[in-house]
Amino acid sequence: MKNRLREFLRKKDGGFPIIFVILIFVGCMVAVGFTDLLVRNYTMDEVQSKMDVAGISSLQSGVNTEKLRVQEFVVDKALVKNNYMTMMRQTMQNSDKIKDYKFYGEPKVDVINSKFGIGNSSQNRPQAIIDSTMIIVVDSSQVFDLIPGAYDRYYNSKDGQYFDVKYNGKNEDGKVELSVRSVSRLVYR
Repeated sequence: MKNRLREFLRKKDGGFPIIFVILIFVGCMVAVGFTDLLVRNYTMDEVQSKMDVAGISSLQSGVNTEKLRVQEFVVDKALVKNNYMTMMRQTMQNSDKIKDYKFYGEPKVDVINSKFGIGNSSQNRPQAIIDSTMIIVVDSSQVFDLIPGAYDRYYNSKDGQYFDVKYNGKNEDGKVELSVRSVSRLVYR
């Protein structure tokens, strides 16, 4: 076996360079695909965490602390929405990886008084919830930008319903469209 390998490597007919070039090409394609996948996942996680932080901050800013002192939970929904949109715009404009972004619909702000999502509590608790979805565009290699338009299916646990986020893009343009969803809430006990 060792002698056959030596003979193959010493041949001057060009068989080794062709195999070597093919292996390098395949290795480069795998490396580019893996890098694109890592960048997509990292960017989605980063955007979602920024959406969560902006959601909690905007919900806290919308709570009327004067009324909260007398045990009344009041949230200014318009203020929450405005603060959230402002924070996300500033965050997205400061990002190098994100080339474009847009909100998929308006962020939804709800104020409820229920046991939803708080475990085995016997009492209803006041809660403020912000639910938003964004479409972001990140750079990618043209080779792996093959899906021109897509949709993602998300589950709304409060309503018990699925909903689809549909978006259109171009394939092989080097820009990949990704949808990111965040649901943040405050629960006062």
